[in-house]
Amino acid sequence: MIQCLHVFKTYDSPNPVLQDINLEIFQGDFVFLLGKSGSGKSTFLKALFGLTPLDRGHIFIEGKDISQLTPREVPYFRREVGTVFQDFKLLTHKSVFKNVALPLEIVGRDDLFIQKRVHTILSDLNLDQKADVPCGHLSAAEQQRVAIARAVVNDPVIFLGDEPTASLDAQEVRQVLRLLDDMRIIGTTVVLTTHNASLPAMVPQSRVVVLHQGRLIEQTASSPSS
Repeated sequence: MIQCLHVFKTYDSPNPVLQDINLEIFQGDFVFLLGKSGSGKSTFLKALFGLTPLDRGHIFIEGKDISQLTPREVPYFRREVGTVFQDFKLLTHKSVFKNVALPLEIVGRDDLFIQKRVHTILSDLNLDQKADVPCGHLSAAEQQRVAIARAVVNDPVIFLGDEPTASLDAQEVRQVLRLLDDMRIIGTTVVLTTHNASLPAMVPQSRVVVLHQGRLIEQTASSPSS
């Protein structure tokens, strides 16, 4: 599913942000990417989405080197990947429902399907009472859950979340992790960054990958059948 080979990335500093990352993630894995602030977690996640060009190395997703995708192929690749980065990029003047429905509208799903699917996801995340509220009127935690709902509504092949539970309380964290684990069970590959080392215990089938100063220093094993 995802294969990273000798991945290096440097910004302005002489020290690489990512240093010789080698990692394989299989379909249906639930991976927590742990590390302190500045360890390279966010950069690595953006690299998986093709937002950050590499200095060296390759990232293959479903057998394709994402650095070699043509401009025509990039939008189709990204439609199969749900993302929540720290800038949620919500349409703040639009309602919660409209924000979550957007990925389904882009791919041309019919109105009845959109209504049912969006309301199901909003209910799963305890947002159903906020459906008609403009996103700009929501709290940070509510906006984060809307961003998660929008990222998963189209049943992505891969879900990438950069600290997607950072603003949430304990009950909301459990809701989100339960939803993502349900997606894993039906085949979605989930990769989350976090500095909270207690989260993996909440998802018994998860893997843990630890980054420190841009280096992968520890990981739990997985197999294609996991």
